[in-house]
Amino acid sequence: MDTATRLRLAVEQKDRAAACTILKNADADDLNVITIDGIPMGDIIRNLSASVEELVELLIPVAGSMTAERPTMSPSSPLSYQEVQDAEVIQHMLEGATWQDAYDGGIAALAESRYEDAIDEFSKAICLKPRYAEAYAERGWAQYRLMEYEKAFTDCCDAIRIDPCVAKGYYGRALVRMVNKQCDECITDCNTAIRLQPEVPDPHCLRGSARLVQCRFAIDRTKSGLFAQAIMDFTEAIRLRPEYAEAYYNRGLAYGEQGDMKKAIPDFAEAMRLDPSIEKTYLSGAVQASVDPESAEASVPNTPRVFTLPGDL
Repeated sequence: MDTATRLRLAVEQKDRAAACTILKNADADDLNVITIDGIPMGDIIRNLSASVEELVELLIPVAGSMTAERPTMSPSSPLSYQEVQDAEVIQHMLEGATWQDAYDGGIAALAESRYEDAIDEFSKAICLKPRYAEAYAERGWAQYRLMEYEKAFTDCCDAIRIDPCVAKGYYGRALVRMVNKQCDECITDCNTAIRLQPEVPDPHCLRGSARLVQCRFAIDRTKSGLFAQAIMDFTEAIRLRPEYAEAYYNRGLAYGEQGDMKKAIPDFAEAMRLDPSIEKTYLSGAVQASVDPESAEASVPNTPRVFTLPGDL
């Protein structure tokens, strides 16, 4: 009995274990003969990066799942369906699209701040590779930039659910939690992102920002410790990315709130040198203070900058 016939019988009997075994032992020629909706299974494996288990899910859906309703197999092809609920995936394949093309298109759109286009591209990548955690995390970042915080949070949670080791998911979720003033939860997600990718500066800077916000609600005896931890976070972010304007700005903010303007002013000046758009309204005061330290009583901005680029995440 050939491979296609044995697989067809396993599908008809809903024997998932047998179907997995048959597919794992199938050679390349077998996979090119067996088709789903007229498309060789070998192409599906390559274009969707599908695992054997995912293929079996497509062929023998679990009861109650979204793909549970399947028409009977057509006799004209060993594994051909006249209708499939994965029609959009199949259509992309027929057009020659791959998940990598869509993902790369999303990354390019993000780099050009075309966030709606990025969301469309990452959605295509997810359609073609439904368990692609990175695409969920990147789409979450694009949603965040459009201030669609609930959607961003959902995408980041999905990324973490699919792959608990995807640092981008924790960082993206931390950003949303910072917006919602959930500082403790933000710090927890930053801690995980840092543990997974300690060389990436953005979670360090965000964690410092959350600690800086906490300082404003802390009792006096705990403030000094929080300020010290925030400054350490910003300093580490600067070490990892020396041109990190937001980290200089936030560290200057931490020094300024402690009344240490001799350290705050150089950080503000460096931040504005790296990014002239930072707090333009504060520019004249900072320049005057750097020339005349006695005027360093100038008011200090009171909001940490947390809308940082994803950097190397």
